[in-house]
Amino acid sequence: MEKNNRVRAASVFYLAAGLPPLLAAGLLFLTPLSFLLSTARNSTRLVDVLALVFGLVLGPLLAWQQIAPDLLWTGVIGGTLAYGIHRVHRARSAARVQP
Repeated sequence: MEKNNRVRAASVFYLAAGLPPLLAAGLLFLTPLSFLLSTARNSTRLVDVLALVFGLVLGPLLAWQQIAPDLLWTGVIGGTLAYGIHRVHRARSAARVQP
């Protein structure tokens, strides 16, 4: 089974090398775009939406500043900010409900 996957991957990379550059770039862009759209679609809670937005904002900023593990820091900073805001929002809404 593992050998078949290697053969398929190698053949796809070989075939992709023969495509025009714009078409190859478009096909390679489908995977991250699909991941982004499915994540956005399934973000139902505030913490999910905030983490996605912070990641979309912080990712390019950290990459532009050439901070070495930019994806790692994007997740740590964006996730922590989203979690903190979610906790504050939840605490405030719980305080409003109690008499």
